[in-house]
Order: sequence, then C-alpha cells, then structure tokens
Amino acid sequence: MKAQEVIEKIPDAVGATSSTQVTIASGSAGILSSMAGWNWTAIIASAVALLGLLANLWFQRRRDAREREMHQAQLDALRERCDL
Repeated sequence: MKAQEVIEKIPDAVGATSSTQVTIASGSAGILSSMAGWNWTAIIASAVALLGLLANLWFQRRRDAREREMHQAQLDALRERCDL
C-alpha cells in the first residue's frame, strides 16, 4: 500500500469514528434532556444526533465504494494472472 493511499483514507477513518461518537453522545443527551423536560436541549441534541447519523452513513457509503473498487481490482489482477 502506498503512502498516498494511506493518507487518503485518514479523513474517512477519522470522520466515521468521530461521527459515531458524536451520534452516541448527542443521542444520550437528547434522551436525558427529554426525560428532564428541557425541550430546547432535546431538540438540539436530536438534531446533532441526526447530523451525526447522516455523516456516519456518508462515510460508510464512501468506504463501501472504495472497498468494492479494491475488490474489483483484485479480481482483475487474479484473472490476468490466470490468463498467463
């Protein structure tokens, strides 16, 4: 694996990890604040949790596309090797 490929994957890994943590934290804050009756806090926490979920889905989709592309390249390399 080239250094450039590793550098390109860093934002995806950081984004997926941080969006998951933000989603969990804001979801927990939303539940606690709704139980306490602080509606404005529950609304903000729920909005942040929803944004975190959307970011997580976006990074997951990018990772799936990248893995699908790598898998196809591996299959092509194996087919080329068998044709020789």
